[in-house]
Amino acid sequence: MNKRKKKRTDPVPGIPARFFDLPLYLRLLIINISALLILTVVFFMAGKYLYSPQGTVRTYVEACLAGDWNQAYDCCEFPDSPFLSRKNYVNAMTFRQWEDYSPNADQEIKNFMIRRKTNQETNEHRVYEVNYTLRGVSESRKEIMEITRGAKTAACFYEWFVVPDSDYVRQVRITVPADADFCLDGTLITEKYQIQTAEEEKVYQIPYLFLGAHTVEIVEPGTEGYREIIQVTGNEEWKFLPRQKLNDSTGEQIANRVEEVLDEVFTAASAKASFTAVKEEFSADSTVQEKAREAYEQFSSRFADSDTHGITTLAVTGISTAVSSTEGQMKAEVTINGTIEESYQFLLFFNKTRAYNFTWQSTSDIYMEKEHWVLGDGLLNFTEEE
Repeated sequence: MNKRKKKRTDPVPGIPARFFDLPLYLRLLIINISALLILTVVFFMAGKYLYSPQGTVRTYVEACLAGDWNQAYDCCEFPDSPFLSRKNYVNAMTFRQWEDYSPNADQEIKNFMIRRKTNQETNEHRVYEVNYTLRGVSESRKEIMEITRGAKTAACFYEWFVVPDSDYVRQVRITVPADADFCLDGTLITEKYQIQTAEEEKVYQIPYLFLGAHTVEIVEPGTEGYREIIQVTGNEEWKFLPRQKLNDSTGEQIANRVEEVLDEVFTAASAKASFTAVKEEFSADSTVQEKAREAYEQFSSRFADSDTHGITTLAVTGISTAVSSTEGQMKAEVTINGTIEESYQFLLFFNKTRAYNFTWQSTSDIYMEKEHWVLGDGLLNFTEEE
């Protein structure tokens, strides 16, 4: 009677029974090699997607739909410029106000398709057509995106970046007052970007500017700062020539300065000193200097000396100064009250003295020169009321 040979079953389904007949070290070696091969395959499959144009484009689209501009910026490649910084991008995109634009974190992509639109000789730059639909929205969206290859990373993979040329404009001109400091998005714009200068205004050319919201700040000497948030939607030219309000601190400084100069002028004129004694208190402009000298000499001639008649005593009882800024030019309107004693000749041989109160008024331009307030010639053109 023949005995039937019993069929040997595998202890673990899918693993041959003879595997367990092998020595332990061989079994461990085979397990480790198999695991390594599986991990390698998974690594390359994941890397092929993560470090692929398709993966970058989808991440970028999802970030834009959600309004995650930090994530979107990481997916992009921009020209090397301080005006295209992450901070400027996030701020500009966050406050962008376009009717066809409404980021929403709840938007979910239902179908996503990307295909290469054009073939090029190299693989460093590609153009893709992207089509996708959102859950709950029947109409699909279509975009054309340029992709560029970055540095090699993760062994044999390359990084890929979206090139969003439509997110920024080039060579934007901005005009501001000639004596103003100009800040854009919190950064002081230097003379490096200045292309034109006129008597009352100067023009900057900004090489790159993101579409969207930007903060403009203009500060002129002695005035309150001007600040505005603008919406850049194209390569338009901007002009900011505000009539700025004089700040209280500067107005007080100028008023005190006017009183100091008047005191010096009265002291020098009463002593018959030359204009040289007070010339530094007036603008260095040659026209102002000449007119101020003529006005000073005329005023000084009214004072008496040992051989002439004229003012012998001038006592100022009050000075009021109103400081204003009109179209960027500082002005001081001065009112001086006081008393005068004046000698004059009576009947050819006799000297007499008379005293009277006076009110003088004048208006002077104010200039900032060498970090110092100086005055215009109008200060000495007094209109007098006895």
